[in-house]
Amino acid sequence: MENLNNLIEGSDLTKIQLVGKCFIWYCPDRSCKSKLDRLLVNYNWLAKWPDVVLKGGKRSLSDHVPIFIEGYKKDWGPKLFKFFNQWIQHPNYKSIVERAWNSSIVQGWTCFVIKKKLKI
Repeated sequence: MENLNNLIEGSDLTKIQLVGKCFIWYCPDRSCKSKLDRLLVNYNWLAKWPDVVLKGGKRSLSDHVPIFIEGYKKDWGPKLFKFFNQWIQHPNYKSIVERAWNSSIVQGWTCFVIKKKLKI
């Protein structure tokens, strides 16, 4: 197993996460179980499909659980605004913010205007 792990690390491969099942192989009497099957991908593949997970299906005749690749997207709600203090140090910070703020025309009561402008 150590040789396999060294091969994986040396090949710049990464394992896709298995969700929904702890094990995908079972001994017929269920006294033994393991995660034998894995999906290994390189980082270029992962960059194209970053939200992919491995799902285990229902075991039937085989001692292996079938595994499926599934697109996985979790809706965490609206993305939070992030502000990095070092932005203030940028020489054009104030003019960039003013230009962005003044580039959109929103009408309504003050809180509504601020809310809409912050979403842009």
